This record gives sequence, C-alpha cells and structure tokens, in this order.
Amino acid sequence: MRLPAVLSQLIAELAKFPAIGHKSAQKLAFASLDNNQQIAKNLSNLFASAIENLSYCLTCFALIENKYCAICEDKTRDRSRLCVVEDTQSIFLIEDSKAFNGLYHVLGGVISPIKGILPENLNINSLLSRLKDLDLEEIIIATNPNIEGDATAYYLSQQLQTSFDDLKVTKLSEGIPNEGYIEYADSLTLNDAFTKRTKIS
Repeated sequence: MRLPAVLSQLIAELAKFPAIGHKSAQKLAFASLDNNQQIAKNLSNLFASAIENLSYCLTCFALIENKYCAICEDKTRDRSRLCVVEDTQSIFLIEDSKAFNGLYHVLGGVISPIKGILPENLNINSLLSRLKDLDLEEIIIATNPNIEGDATAYYLSQQLQTSFDDLKVTKLSEGIPNEGYIEYADSLTLNDAFTKRTKIS
C-alpha cells in the first residue's frame, strides 16, 4: 500500500534530523499520528512558536530569546578565553559539565563540501572580526572529533594563527572518542577533555 503523499513528506523531513534514519522517522510519524495526535499538535505549535520567538545572539550566535545571550552579557565570565562550538546545544552541555567559564562562539555547523557547506557559510568571518575587540589569551576549538569536525578545527586554527600570532589555539583532549559527538559525552568526560586540552600544531 502506498503511503499518502503528505505522510511521505513528513517522514522525509523527519529523516533529515541528525541520528534519525528513515525507519526511525517512519516510526515517529506513525506513532504521532496513529495514537498521539495531541502530541503532534503540541509539537507543531511549539515549533511554530520557537521559530517566531527565538533568534541568534548578535555576538556569539547562540540560539536565544533576546538580542544577546546571558553568557555574553555576564561580566563575571573569564573574558580571556573563548570556546568555539558547532551549535548551541554544545554550549549547554559544556556549561552543565562546569568545565569552562569563558565566552563562546557558535559556528553554525562544520565545513562539509559534500553537503555544500563551505567556510563562508559558517560564522567564521564574524569570529575573526569579533576577536579584534577582545583581549584573548586562548581559543579552544570544541568541534566534534570526526572527519568534518577535525577538518573545520584545522581550517579555523590556520586562520586564527595567521591573523593572531600570539593567540594560543587549543582543542579538547582525546577523551571524546574519534567519530564521537560532544552531545554523547558525560560531564566527567567533557571536564577531563577541557582540563587536558592540547595546543593545535
């Protein structure tokens, strides 16, 4: 039996989320529509509200409700260190680990030519411009330790070291397994990865 067109489209869109394959997307779609239509309606309303009410911090590009995030506005943060992450979720995970008390900058993804994501599609130029106004001692690149994350970290470190000679550029230690993701690391692992971070050569 052929799936209704709108259901096929819903499954296809759900499958675009990270870590959700076609089968998982199909299960989510059927579970929502067969037995939990109120949940589906609630989700639809919440997504619409989030799209309308959330925006990006004008400084660090974290997903927030106001013009500037609480971390950028917090004068008690260590303003000599800045951590570069792929997405806003990584900030919450790092904050939960209590491993870092500096500032953040969200790239908005990683370099992936196969997906059509080039350096100019990320928040790299804005980072370089931002650094001119900061008195930093260190930048910690906390991209995921996979091929795309490592390539992005290397590209970014080259740009930083070319533009800012005296700036220390480091990355998280190997506590997070290769091809792993920060979102799956527990607080102790993240804390250890920050404590044992290494300089990018």
